[in-house]
Amino acid sequence: MTNNQQSLSILSFLANTHAKDLCQALNYSEKEITILGTDNSCDIEDMTSEIFWQHFALENINAIVIPFDSHKLYELSDYIKANPQTTGKLGFWSWLNCAVIAVLTEDSMQDAIVAAELDFDGIISMPTDGQDIEGLLESSIKRSSSRHQISSRYSKLQGLLREVNKNRHHLQDKVDLLCKDLVQTNRDFTSSLLDVRKAYEFQQSLVGQFDMHYTLHKGLGDIICSIEDASAALYLTRSGDFEAHALGAWQEQYQDMTDIEEIFGKTIISETLTKSDMMLFSGQTVIDLTSEDLSNHQENLLGNLSIMTVPLMDNGQPVAIITIYRDSQKPLTSNEFKAIKPIIQPFAKTIKSLLKLENLLL
Repeated sequence: MTNNQQSLSILSFLANTHAKDLCQALNYSEKEITILGTDNSCDIEDMTSEIFWQHFALENINAIVIPFDSHKLYELSDYIKANPQTTGKLGFWSWLNCAVIAVLTEDSMQDAIVAAELDFDGIISMPTDGQDIEGLLESSIKRSSSRHQISSRYSKLQGLLREVNKNRHHLQDKVDLLCKDLVQTNRDFTSSLLDVRKAYEFQQSLVGQFDMHYTLHKGLGDIICSIEDASAALYLTRSGDFEAHALGAWQEQYQDMTDIEEIFGKTIISETLTKSDMMLFSGQTVIDLTSEDLSNHQENLLGNLSIMTVPLMDNGQPVAIITIYRDSQKPLTSNEFKAIKPIIQPFAKTIKSLLKLENLLL
């Protein structure tokens, strides 16, 4: 309330005796003070309910005067302590746009202490003798106005901080996504460099070599070193037969090589030539593809294998087929193909070059 304001409007819940006492204390005021009495009671349930206060035109009210005896005062204190989430830090009146003044109907110092702890905008003790009621009303209204300004600014600040925090999280998500993309890009780039290095080292190891047998076994040796516990055989399309076979440490039966090559040549080689792409087979699939009767030994041998075929292509034509196999307890996967993929193309080109050289020497 400003100094030039000439009228006050007060909503009073005081009983007749206390209401008259308040009116008498304000009789000598120079301002026009209107006290609006009400027949409504104002118990704890009422004063802590927003619905109750909607019955009054509070936008035209400067202050609300509520009487408290000791019992009611302590009841309100206990309620606010038990329900901080509904009453708010400033009590039930924090969302009222006018001053809330407690009228203590009992002359008790302890009641005054409790009322002060409840943070009313103003406190009046009955009887009002010797009290500057008008000054108390004005200071209460000023305090209420200041409180609501602070509350309004605090709410705006909270809204701003929520928006800032929301934007911060949004930005953080973008930064996290960017970092993940950068990390993945770096991994992909590193992987590409390693693949290029692997291909280069493989080619360098074959520079100056004109022996087909050595070249084929060198390539198969690099492959079984890259795929754990694997064996590998190479089928040359020009000869229509397997020209190299490298056994892994797990495979002890050298006589099995002939059976494996014979069955692979009649089944999965033709399948791979048709697809011209890496393929995975189980031993049972190979058995099903076989049109001829197999011995018990051959069936047992194939049934325990996991197989991968990789065509070596040059200008769209298959130069050779690599068959990689190992125990089915550890099936081959497409991820393991990535380990040998860098050397597939240089291996194919090297074989093609040696085949051309052999043609020239014939």
